[in-house]
Amino acid sequence: EDDVGAGNYYEAQQVYKSIFYRYASQNKDAEAVEMLVEGGCTMLKHGQITCGSELALLLTDHFIKFKKPVNDESLGVIFRLADAFPPGTDVLRAFLKSAVRWSSEHGEHKAGEPSLHRRLGLCQWALGDRTNAQRHLVRGKCPEELAALLIGWANEGLPHERDLFLARCVLQCICVQYLLDANVVFEKYTSHFYPGLGGTPENCKPLPSPLLNFCRFLLLLCHRDAAPLFRVLCDKYQPSIQRDPSFQQYVDHIGKSYFNIQPVQAGLGGMFGDILKNLMGGGQDDDE
Repeated sequence: EDDVGAGNYYEAQQVYKSIFYRYASQNKDAEAVEMLVEGGCTMLKHGQITCGSELALLLTDHFIKFKKPVNDESLGVIFRLADAFPPGTDVLRAFLKSAVRWSSEHGEHKAGEPSLHRRLGLCQWALGDRTNAQRHLVRGKCPEELAALLIGWANEGLPHERDLFLARCVLQCICVQYLLDANVVFEKYTSHFYPGLGGTPENCKPLPSPLLNFCRFLLLLCHRDAAPLFRVLCDKYQPSIQRDPSFQQYVDHIGKSYFNIQPVQAGLGGMFGDILKNLMGGGQDDDE
């Protein structure tokens, strides 16, 4: 504290690290963790972003190395540090990515803890990386925020491509088994852009886009054991599915996961297979 008060931030950081390692070597985990959290928050509070982020990343490394389980206590520590960062910054993004990796290795969600995905998605959104923001918000169990992202994004695009934004997101949500979120996003988005027509899949009227009607019927089918109807639906709307090369990969995965229908061509090769693999596994962002 004396070093911090005197503006000797590097020296203070080294003291925090030294005490952390001492506690860790003595198996005093709670004290070791608290030292990093206190040090990281103190540094960040004084605008020492580099020193603070180094201590924060040391914490997630510690969690990974010692297989810290993901629970309310450990997540609280992560969020305490995350709240100390300047919002929407590269250093916060790096810290949250590291936290997601820890949670995927030592938590019940193999793709990463949803609450961490949400925070990372919001950070990506603030940084203007809406592609990766969407991927993390899909995993974040926050359909209202996901719908808001899509609506703002689509407003900047061409009107005749608005259906692509929603279809891509709905298919991704279905692929990761978040049917409720897919329904909420569908309702919010269609009600915004197609007033009087849009709504829940059960209640909305026929939409002016065949692709969105495909998504509507697909959402209804995924609640049923309806493999023959799924095949008919995909055949009927094949021209719409072909509008984006990634859509067929998502549809194939949905057919296999929900209806036990094997894709015609086994394997998911190439760039679009990588996209699906990253979505399902909570893997690296597109810029990595």
